[in-house]
Amino acid sequence: MASESEKKLACLVCRHRKVACDRRRPKCGLCQKNNFDCQYKGRDHRPGLRAGYVTQLEKRVEDLERRMDEVVGQLSQEPSRIIPGADHVSPSSLNIQTPQLEYNNSAEHVAPPQPDGLRLDHNTPYTATISPQTADQSLNDELQDIWLRKYHPWFPIMHYTSVATSLSAILPSQNLLQKAIMAATVWDIPGMSPERRNIESEKMCQELILKAVASSSFPSLQALLILAILSWGEGKWSQCANLIAVCKRMSQQLGLATIAGITRAEPSQLLSGVTRATNPGIDREERIRTFWMIEMLDSILSLGSAAPFSALPVPLATNLPCSDTAWAMQDPFGEGVPVHNLRYSSGFSMCISLCTIELGAVHHFQQTVRESSDMAGGLEWQSAAQRLDERLTIWREEFVAAVFRLINTECPQDARAEMEPFIVLSNCILNMAVITLLQSQTSLPPGIVADSEPWPYANHRCMYACENMAAKVRRMEEDELKNCSPCLILPIFVAARFYIVQTKCLHADVSVNLHSLAYSLHICSHRWPLAKIFEAAIRTAVAEHRTPVAESALPVEFYDLRYSVIEICHVLQNWAANVSVQYLQSV
Repeated sequence: MASESEKKLACLVCRHRKVACDRRRPKCGLCQKNNFDCQYKGRDHRPGLRAGYVTQLEKRVEDLERRMDEVVGQLSQEPSRIIPGADHVSPSSLNIQTPQLEYNNSAEHVAPPQPDGLRLDHNTPYTATISPQTADQSLNDELQDIWLRKYHPWFPIMHYTSVATSLSAILPSQNLLQKAIMAATVWDIPGMSPERRNIESEKMCQELILKAVASSSFPSLQALLILAILSWGEGKWSQCANLIAVCKRMSQQLGLATIAGITRAEPSQLLSGVTRATNPGIDREERIRTFWMIEMLDSILSLGSAAPFSALPVPLATNLPCSDTAWAMQDPFGEGVPVHNLRYSSGFSMCISLCTIELGAVHHFQQTVRESSDMAGGLEWQSAAQRLDERLTIWREEFVAAVFRLINTECPQDARAEMEPFIVLSNCILNMAVITLLQSQTSLPPGIVADSEPWPYANHRCMYACENMAAKVRRMEEDELKNCSPCLILPIFVAARFYIVQTKCLHADVSVNLHSLAYSLHICSHRWPLAKIFEAAIRTAVAEHRTPVAESALPVEFYDLRYSVIEICHVLQNWAANVSVQYLQSV
């Protein structure tokens, strides 16, 4: 006798054809009519990452560190054999994956006035190779301005004085940070073709990974963290996850959790690995910010995936990032500004609180459900999910009040203060958490065999989260979207995907909010290739919103909300890689 779960499965023929199966035994209606061999087979595995992934990843990191030690030892013994390009080897152990797509970003930026000695224009091909050895002060000033203007607002792990010091590369260890900043900002240098930008950035990234992993220092940790966020925006999920894992290990080795107030250690362990002469207050603050940025990225990337996630035990005395006013100070830094223990001292601190505490509860709930699949979708599941959703609602109310307090304290005259990058990001990640938590129990379109009846509460709450996110994103100006954090792309796509699935369920017209989210992805795609893939998927779904799922050009997993976005990203990348460049540009 077939079990209840097996009775809900479609036959192999219907699953292959992606059509609805009536699940009759011994032959379904389609196979009976066409005299096909009708077979039923249970799923070999649950969707998501395979079991033992984290353990395997740790072993790979250990193996990589051992190999890097061997490489460094060989290079130090044979300096005469070092030739240009010798360390441009692709680190295969990091499993770098790049979507095979071509992106035309040539019109994405307006060229700023060029400094003397850097006469670049869009009609002149760029042929020089950017490297710390060839970069002059004019180029350093240009890159510093780009970083502080476009990247620093949403990635403030380095004080602006440290950015200047790193680009000057006074110390050998600073060379790592210099390359990381260059790898990011090379995309914003006018006069360089997209192909050349990609070549230069990829070359610097490969060099940097080899050198930074072999050097367990704070600058190398910051450099790898920059590469992790770049990998995120480029859709290189495996590389991003691996780099974050390496960063977490380095963070432990350097004792950053102690400085952040999470763990205790001997005084001699504090501020270990100091490799640059700088203001001690700035160095301490940078370590606090780097620690929390790693934890924040890890939490967002794990939301909805099957990978185990360990939430941090965040004590009340935790040292969170200081206020933006204090962060803008240079000398003396932080004197008389006791803000480290204030949970809502900045938008960055709010986002950290959300990702480490509130999302930690969501991670724990999802892991519990996976370990006890009997409760998935049942009354017990619904009761627990509703309590968790109510907890997120309470945090939302506290967040809104904290934002107003922060604005009144820091920038009462700024009419757009609530559009600060981390305030926007916190709002969108909160809405993404609600959708990810409840979407598996919402309505599924015809052609997707549902396990149970849709839960009206889940439909209502997910739609509210989508509307809230669309309203927030719609207020963003184009320049803010062009220069946004790649972390923002994921929540926008989560909401857009839910909208289009519900549109197909209701046989309704495409809403204005969905068009707004699709346009936001389009603007983000001027800088981030991941947004290009997501935009193509959404616009394809919009174009065929009245087409049956079985006839869709998109993978069927796109319309199955039992899969989270993180779980189907690789499927969408494979789909996009098989789509012609002309088709991507047309949609």
